[in-house]
Order: sequence, then structure tokens, then C-alpha cells
Amino acid sequence: MAVSQMQKLSLILPKDDLDSLLLALQSEAKIQIYDLSEHEEWQAAFEANTLSQPLTEDNRQALVELQKRQEQVEKMIQTLEPYMPEKKALQALKEEPLSLSFDDLQAHGMIRDEDLLLTKLKRQLRVLDKARQKIADAKGEIERLEKWRPLEVTPAALATFHYVHGLIGTIPNSDTDAVRSSLKAHPELELEEVFTSETEHGYVILYRSGDRVAVQELLEDHGFKELDYEEEQVPAAYLDRLEGEIKEQEAVVAATLAELQTPRRSWTSSSTRWITC
Repeated sequence: MAVSQMQKLSLILPKDDLDSLLLALQSEAKIQIYDLSEHEEWQAAFEANTLSQPLTEDNRQALVELQKRQEQVEKMIQTLEPYMPEKKALQALKEEPLSLSFDDLQAHGMIRDEDLLLTKLKRQLRVLDKARQKIADAKGEIERLEKWRPLEVTPAALATFHYVHGLIGTIPNSDTDAVRSSLKAHPELELEEVFTSETEHGYVILYRSGDRVAVQELLEDHGFKELDYEEEQVPAAYLDRLEGEIKEQEAVVAATLAELQTPRRSWTSSSTRWITC
């Protein structure tokens, strides 16, 4: 007589119906029932909470999908941590423990509202990064050009002059001031000072005749560095505009941070417990 391999059966039912079901199964004499509470290894497993319901192929795929979604949410939570205000110890102690009901779990699993929230958070983070980069760029420009604020003509405007030509830039400031003295003594050059610092002088250098390349080579031999400036506005107007842009972007940063710091405690508690419940 061939012996068939035994198969395991898992049943989920109300506790009140357990006795009547066991009696019915025993009467069929086809099922062998073990009381797992009598086996020490099973007791240890129950106490360690290492037992789980056997997975079918369908709910295995669902579990994999939930795990992916949980990972996305947890990754976003980690990304948001630097933007969250720090909680005081007393405040943290007053908060209720995180919990999630089965109905909450089922609702989150069906409506997938975390997709919309993740998309919104990613957009907010992009806005925040872009605003901060604009602020950094504007501050860098201000630091570079602040010394040129008194300049009343731009390189672009100089290029349109017909009867006089000019270059704008700096020459070194030395103890002997020999470079400036040499250029001022040149018969073809006229120097208009814009600023003076401990390390350099800023000048508009005008000339009526001569090849531009030859004049540039002469000036470079004296340590001249031409101003890199392509704006049509004079520096004073351009700097004022940059300062205004900084204020606008700082407002964007403040508003975006306020949105990111909006309490989402109930959502995050649900999101991070999909798999563990």
C-alpha cells in the first residue's frame, strides 16, 4: 500500500469555534492534530515571535510589492530627517506609541496614497535645492562684484564707443605702486580709478589709438586682469537685483521648509509598519 506524503493545513478562525472544529476534524480520522503548546521548540518560536503565516504565490508577490513601497517611504523619511525640527526630550515622552490597525493597513494598501505624497515631497525637495543653489550663486556674484559697485560703464557699453576704446579690470597694488605709475605715465592711456584695495586697483583704462590686442598685451605685462562681466546693467543695478533675488529665494526656502516640517506623524507611522504588522 502506497503511503502519501503528509501535508500541513493552516486554519484561521474565531477562538470560540476552535473546540467544535477540532472535534469535527477528529471525527473524520483523516487529519492528525498536534498541540504546539506542548512542544518546547514551538513555544520558544511563539515567544520570539518568529512564526508567520505561510505565504502563497499571490500574497508573496503582494508582500514584495509592499516591501518595495515601504523601502521607498523609509528612504524618503531618512531624506527628510535633516529638515525636521528637533524634538525636546519631554515632548517625545508625551507622544503616544505608534500603532496601526488592520483597517488602516488595508486602506493604505488599496489607495496607495504614499505615491502622491512621495511625488509631492520630491518636488518640494527639488524646489528647495534649486532655491538654495540660486542663493549661493547670487551671493558668490555679489562677493565677486561688490567692489565694482561704483563702476558707471559696462564692458558691453565700452565696446560701442567709436572715438575712444577701453578696457575694465584690475592691476596689482604693491608697496612701490610701480605698475600704476608706469601705466599712468603711458602717453596713449588714460586711467579712471573705480576702487582701491590692499591687493589691487580697479580701473577703466581708455585709449584713443592702437590695436586692442597690443594694448591688452601691454596691460597684461603689467599684471592687468580684465573684468569678466557680461551684464548690460551697471554693477550697482545688477547687485541690487541679485539682493532682491536672494530675498525672494529665501522666502521660497522658508515656505518649502515649513511645508516639509508639517506634522505627518500618523502617515509615517502607518507607512513604516506595513510589513511588521
